[in-house]
Amino acid sequence: MMSDHTIRTINYVIQDKMIYQDTVVLQYRIEYPKFKSVYFHQAAESISTYYKRKALAFQNYCRRRLYREAIEQYEYSVAQGNPVLPFEAQMVYQLTYSENCAISLYFDQYIYQGGAHGNTLRIADTWTLKKGGSPLPLRQFFQHYVRYREYIIRQVTYQIEKELEQNPGVYFDDYVQNIKNEFDDNDFYLVPKGIVVFFQQYAIAPYS
Repeated sequence: MMSDHTIRTINYVIQDKMIYQDTVVLQYRIEYPKFKSVYFHQAAESISTYYKRKALAFQNYCRRRLYREAIEQYEYSVAQGNPVLPFEAQMVYQLTYSENCAISLYFDQYIYQGGAHGNTLRIADTWTLKKGGSPLPLRQFFQHYVRYREYIIRQVTYQIEKELEQNPGVYFDDYVQNIKNEFDDNDFYLVPKGIVVFFQQYAIAPYS
């Protein structure tokens, strides 16, 4: 039996295949969560509305701008006698933490517009369910006297150095400087064991 403090997650999906000249030129799939709670009703509604708006904004981007670009690429490919490669767009999420009055999750926004592979942008959010729901910044999880950015950069550098002992060459040669330059306070999420920080594609390592 669920308690009043339980957060329930309902998954919503928006998807479509868009056609031009009897050919699928773009297909997209968007997933977003709706949170339900008795005790945290206001916060759950507020956060759910935020993600619904993000999903609809991405759908609008797909149906307008990306579809127009897909048509242009289709016409160019046909004129050049090249194979037609349909565009693809996805925005899917992973809920990583839902305990202790907090929710944490990340979205992977993937877009393929031809070529060898598409590109993925990861966006993460962490929320407190208290006082109607509001974002929790990374600094919130450290004592005020801790220089948390320096601490995290040291930990990431150490982990990469250990990994390079087993798999040399998987990071750019200047990874130490890249870690310092590319570290972003917003790029983190919670898991039961603690905090995960991440870097965007190409920031510290090749795509492969």
